[in-house]
Amino acid sequence: MHVAPAVASEVSDVGSVAARAADDPTPRPENVEPAPVVSERPAPFPTADAAGVREIADALQGWAGPVAVDTETTGLDPARDRVRLIQVAAGQDVALIDVFAFADPVADLRPLFAALADKEQVGHNLQFDLRFLAPFEFVPGKVFDTILASRVRHAGDRAESNGRFRHGLGDAAARELGRSLDKSEQTPTGPGRSPPHNSGTPRPTPRCCYRSQARSGKS
Repeated sequence: MHVAPAVASEVSDVGSVAARAADDPTPRPENVEPAPVVSERPAPFPTADAAGVREIADALQGWAGPVAVDTETTGLDPARDRVRLIQVAAGQDVALIDVFAFADPVADLRPLFAALADKEQVGHNLQFDLRFLAPFEFVPGKVFDTILASRVRHAGDRAESNGRFRHGLGDAAARELGRSLDKSEQTPTGPGRSPPHNSGTPRPTPRCCYRSQARSGKS
């Protein structure tokens, strides 16, 4: 699977995108009041079995908006390292999938990737995640990579501090949304580490399947 062309298609004409952005009278994010931070979110839906994956896939079938996709891996090299955790989010509903728990992850995760195939996948530096997901026979449909969007939007811009514009997730969130990312609950998920679903937290039911398909998924 060739991931790079699929991702690059979103920004195939950087010049025209930048030109349209320059002529767009819409206020820039720094001039827009940040959206309020949601204080209470549904608990994540953790799973480590095929039945849970099918439940997540069924939930996604009833979701019409974009789906955020992220992975945690044992390293940075797709040829040598492995996917430790897959995270998908539809609106505020988040599912955590412990990939190491599956005896046959390619077969067991197939319903999830089939459900994602016709959704818009959103993520930051998605090329990294998609390269790791390629061995699972996942062929993405439409993708929107926020790191590419940040680079296109701010092409030619210079930061006030050191002249360099940073496009990491934390930098982009602070710049575009006026939000800082909370890392207080972050834990390692590398080799030998237990994923969040083993913490003893009761497993909630995913709710995105109960929401109307008319919902855009943006909150």
